[in-house]
Amino acid sequence: MKLSTVSVPTEFEPVFENAEKLVRTFFAKLRRAPERGTIDIDGERYILVRAASLSVEFFKTVERLFGSGNEKDAHEFSRNILFDIAHSIGKADAMRFHKQMNLRDPLEMLSAGPVHFAHSGWAFVDILPESSPSPDDDFFIVFDHPYSFEAHAWKEAERKSDLPVCVMNAGYSSGWCEASFGIRLVSAEIQCQARGDCCCRFVMAPPHRIEERIEMYVAESKTCFHKQGVEYEIPNLFARKRSEDALMESETNLRDVIDSASDLIMSATLDGEILLVNKAWRDTLGYSVEETRGLHLLDIICPECQKQFREILTCAQEKANFSNVEANFVARDGSRISVEGSVAFKFEGDKAVLMRCFFRNVTERKWSERMLRRSLQSQLALNELLEISLDPGTLEEQIARALDVILSYPWMRFLPKGAIFLVEDSPEEFVMKASRGLPAQFVGACSRFSIRKCHCFDLESGRQVAYGKYVEECDAFSASKMENQGHYCALIKSGAKVIGMIAIFLDAGHERQHSEELFIETVAHSLSGLIEHKLTEQKAKDSETRMNVAEKMAAIGQLAGGVAHDFNNQLQGIMGLAEILESRLEDPSLRNFASKILQGASRSSDLTNRLLAFAKRGKFLSEPVDLHGILGETVDLLKRCVDKRISIVRRERASPSTTIGDPTQLQNALLNLGLNARDAMPCGGCLTFQTESIHLSEEWCGEQILEMKPGNFIRLDVFDTGIGMDEQTLRHIFEPFFTTKGDGKGTGMGLAAVYGTMKQHGGCVLVASEVNRGTRFSLFFPETDAPAKQKPDTKVIARRVSALRVLVVDDEEVIRLLLSEYLKSLGNIVTTCADGMEALEHFKVKYREIDLVILDMSMPRMNGRDTYLKFREVDPNVKVVFVTGYSAEAEVRNTASEGILGFLQKPFQLAEIGKMLDKLSAVTSYNI
Repeated sequence: MKLSTVSVPTEFEPVFENAEKLVRTFFAKLRRAPERGTIDIDGERYILVRAASLSVEFFKTVERLFGSGNEKDAHEFSRNILFDIAHSIGKADAMRFHKQMNLRDPLEMLSAGPVHFAHSGWAFVDILPESSPSPDDDFFIVFDHPYSFEAHAWKEAERKSDLPVCVMNAGYSSGWCEASFGIRLVSAEIQCQARGDCCCRFVMAPPHRIEERIEMYVAESKTCFHKQGVEYEIPNLFARKRSEDALMESETNLRDVIDSASDLIMSATLDGEILLVNKAWRDTLGYSVEETRGLHLLDIICPECQKQFREILTCAQEKANFSNVEANFVARDGSRISVEGSVAFKFEGDKAVLMRCFFRNVTERKWSERMLRRSLQSQLALNELLEISLDPGTLEEQIARALDVILSYPWMRFLPKGAIFLVEDSPEEFVMKASRGLPAQFVGACSRFSIRKCHCFDLESGRQVAYGKYVEECDAFSASKMENQGHYCALIKSGAKVIGMIAIFLDAGHERQHSEELFIETVAHSLSGLIEHKLTEQKAKDSETRMNVAEKMAAIGQLAGGVAHDFNNQLQGIMGLAEILESRLEDPSLRNFASKILQGASRSSDLTNRLLAFAKRGKFLSEPVDLHGILGETVDLLKRCVDKRISIVRRERASPSTTIGDPTQLQNALLNLGLNARDAMPCGGCLTFQTESIHLSEEWCGEQILEMKPGNFIRLDVFDTGIGMDEQTLRHIFEPFFTTKGDGKGTGMGLAAVYGTMKQHGGCVLVASEVNRGTRFSLFFPETDAPAKQKPDTKVIARRVSALRVLVVDDEEVIRLLLSEYLKSLGNIVTTCADGMEALEHFKVKYREIDLVILDMSMPRMNGRDTYLKFREVDPNVKVVFVTGYSAEAEVRNTASEGILGFLQKPFQLAEIGKMLDKLSAVTSYNI
């Protein structure tokens, strides 16, 4: 593999190839969140800084501060401070990167530096063959930065410098290599494009050998240097390091005195490197003498106190001493030690070079104070919860306020993230009722889940509080900001019955606190009474509302069915006669008119079919159906017609996944819901289909006012992250012709058909929605163990049919005329009757001369079913095709099926009659 981010001698290429893979993997975790003002890689914050502001523009600013005539001093100050900063950053970045990527070999640690350098935009690194990186005094690297950001900034500003300007490149490189090899190193730029040289070239070596190495390289190199010779500057950071070393040696004489002190004493560099600690410090924090070497202030200071120490270090040059400093240290075993004391700085001239800290251990005293404060504040929190329970408002409003109370006590060290769930719809499910600070993906994935099946909480039925469980990634979302955060989960109970749960998230590494557990459990106990009271009120109100809705929907369904039946009779005449006209007219324009009549009537037929579905009278098959198969076909169809910004997720968890029903109706219902979800997410989002097996109790079915028998069901949830619906809209969404879409964008029959389909399949559909948070439709299908029916072979074998004797019985004159004309055109002999009574009298006399009866199901005086039964008394072998304006399914399945060829639902195409005649020819002995 060719190196793309660094150029090195051939013998180093393998290790740098591995470094490129490693660093590329690291930077692949880059995430930007401008809405929060954050850039991070694997949870670590980063910032973007303009290159010129850290180079040529920085030099300009310092020039103005120093004043005219002091440019040389200003430039020297700028180079030194930029080098110091870059060296510290490079060293810190390297230590962090090595730890994160678990690198231990010095050469592997070094090789990651140039690649990291390129990925982070500093410069490309070209390591020359003369280099010899060894972990000792002979360490020597010569390298170029062909695209140095500093030289580029100076050239863009059309400024030149007498000395090289790439000081941050030099500092960062030496800092990274120093952390990799564990020896002090410094880089000096000996050629710079900003000065007019052909390249930006650097030499790196230990500080006490850097000048020797530069002179040796210049003498042996054939490179054409600047016409003024090799001019460079060794950063004075390392001169200061030598002073610090001398100071450390002098302090060694005082170690015995310091070790005898009972207070915690520590000295450190201004970079945060710990140089000296006394025995009391080691004993208290649990470190050995060897383990203190290489420790950094950030290793022992709690995260919440690190900002305070940074501010102290920032003020070091202005103030020599800081008293009354309070902090928390992290001991080696992870425990926290509370300390208070003072911080003093050691100065050389007017410049601070070391910090010394003097602290005493006040952990026990702080613990006592904290316990007293927590006890008082816990009581205040419980008092607030009591006030909330007495205030008017909905249950959701009171729960949201209760969650705010729980999260408002920082002494608990809770993160401002949590949720409260209630048991709804089924005694085995939690539903999120309030949340704070949680990512949208998390809220979407966990807004509803089965007890003991949650993606992240992993509840155990016998425990009221679960601590130490970590949030895991699941197939629906990536909770990258929550992976290392523990949480408390407290069940809310009414007696032995679980009615809810509180989940509160904690900082990573948070120790289990009994007082916090007790607080959360006490809150859960306090909420149980409030919730139980509100739920009782709500159930009574919901029961009344559901009863009213059920009665209204039943009345609308009866009306819709009657209208659709009468309309279908009229449509049958229009469509059939138009078919005959189209087949007989010779004038193309007239045939076109007949075709248009057929098209319009067909669209009207679609509307009546939806009305019939709503009224539970639609065309209906009753066979085992695999819902997962239907769902797969539906998703494939939706992927072709939804915005690419909408992701579609399937979670098929039901087993078995078979129900009894009509595959076409079920697929239409799912398509309706999918297309509605698409329209609710105009800017993109997530559409999820999820199935699971569930048992519905008699109590639950009774509470929902549903015409369902308790038992095992397949629950299919369709939920989106769209605009949602308000309560007013939710009350009407299943009513025929109700729509929130604009004119011409919807008939308002889609959800009405879904409602009727589910009723017709012995199930139900429930809906929950929140404005701007999405909608969830929950479909419940009775479960069956019967194997799903395989799709039949749709090939039709045509047969020649002629000279049949057909009796047509229908109370609609236009239907009789239509069928008579069509059947006669096929060569058949047709007799018609206007009702069942007339047909029965005719059949008693002529039944031996009748091969087939086409019988309408709904007629005055004697309906189709009764007429059929009377026909069978006369001739048990009578062959009948039923015709109906609604579904004949319910009536046909209650009638002996012998002799029934099938049924046709109005309006039908005349070709379907031909198929029925084919079927007759297959089951009779007629010589056709």
